[in-house]
Amino acid sequence: MKVLAPFTVPPSTPKEKLTELGREWKAHIQESYSTDEHNDAINVIGLFVMNRFRDLSREEIISMFHFDILNTVAGQQIYKEAWNEAWNEAREQTWKEAREQTLKEAGDYICKTLQESMGESPENIEKKIAQFFFNK
Repeated sequence: MKVLAPFTVPPSTPKEKLTELGREWKAHIQESYSTDEHNDAINVIGLFVMNRFRDLSREEIISMFHFDILNTVAGQQIYKEAWNEAWNEAREQTWKEAREQTLKEAGDYICKTLQESMGESPENIEKKIAQFFFNK
């Protein structure tokens, strides 16, 4: 049963050799199974390969079997999770940068206002402002 063939190959097999084997397995499956069954068998062997050889890229799996994990519910869930994680990280970083910029501008404005209204502002006031706005 060629569907289990990935488990007969050592995990250390070079990617080029694995791609060659994958194409052979796919050809054998297409010859051995009916049209209705061979797509399911190719999907299963693709999943087995991805499980056994975890450093393969999506493109390498597609090259071997014309099987794209993004066409599965699990693949879509993984994609959405990764996209959401990247979005949340970017949003958090943007908020952090915006907050820091706003606090800097507010501290600068207060110092400038104090200097204009009182002349040179006392050093201790500037330190307190820096502590409040910049945790320095």
